[in-house]
Amino acid sequence: MSDTQNQIHVKQFKDDIIQAVQQNNTRLDGTVRRKESVKSEEFFFHKLGALNLIEKIGRNPETPYLDPSHSRRKMTPKPFHGSLFIDDFDVNRSIISGLDSDYMKALMNAAMRKKDDVIIAAATGKAYEGKDGTTEVNFPSSQVVSTPASGLTADRILDGREILRGKDVDPDEKLYCVLTAKQQRQLENDDKVVHRDFTAGQVLDKGIIGVWNNINFILSERLLLDSNGDRDVLLYTENALGFAIANDITMKVGENVERSFTKTMYIKLDIGATRVEDEKIVRIPCTES
Repeated sequence: MSDTQNQIHVKQFKDDIIQAVQQNNTRLDGTVRRKESVKSEEFFFHKLGALNLIEKIGRNPETPYLDPSHSRRKMTPKPFHGSLFIDDFDVNRSIISGLDSDYMKALMNAAMRKKDDVIIAAATGKAYEGKDGTTEVNFPSSQVVSTPASGLTADRILDGREILRGKDVDPDEKLYCVLTAKQQRQLENDDKVVHRDFTAGQVLDKGIIGVWNNINFILSERLLLDSNGDRDVLLYTENALGFAIANDITMKVGENVERSFTKTMYIKLDIGATRVEDEKIVRIPCTES
């Protein structure tokens, strides 16, 4: 049992528990391709290459057969879990009400954050391709904006969008930019983002992350550092990443026989993610100085 639970005792502390500052919901789950109820050790997201039509010459020519290019990316779900104990010893020595719900909320928040961590790791990590999913695919260098890195600016974001458009990505696909508070602050110093003369009415007013140039901004403090110590800001469309759920969040409450029948709250989920289409995601390494 956690040795910090005595911090809730009446003799020493207040009668309220305030949730520690933490992200309390998933922010990226709704930005990716989602597959639920995956019932296998491995799951494949399938891709179909572009087709080119052939000019029809003369009368009654032979009908051409177009050979489509098929490929797929492998995703392996991984289980995650955790639990908390509520001992009568603590309950009987405090006047805190709703301790059960506070602990349940803390577990739920942890599960939501884990979803984002799995998606973020897949965005720039190794992908696995081929019939058996054994071919490693590193993040393409062609999908990285201008190195060496600098702070985040409007021009660097637009450079990333140019990379996507240069790969003929459908402009109707919803576009997301995931950044941290540090990069948000850097953008607030850029007139092209905050000045109406450049944005035609689309501005990030008062530091609120929203939409700019049809790019949907999402704030996350969970983005990874690259090998140079720069923060990887992500720019991607809704079809770039695949997120598969073998079992979504499940919570159980019961008595733990091995722990003096202490009430135990348990949470689990079984999820995985992969980069499905490299052409639809860009990495923008950003310095944080």
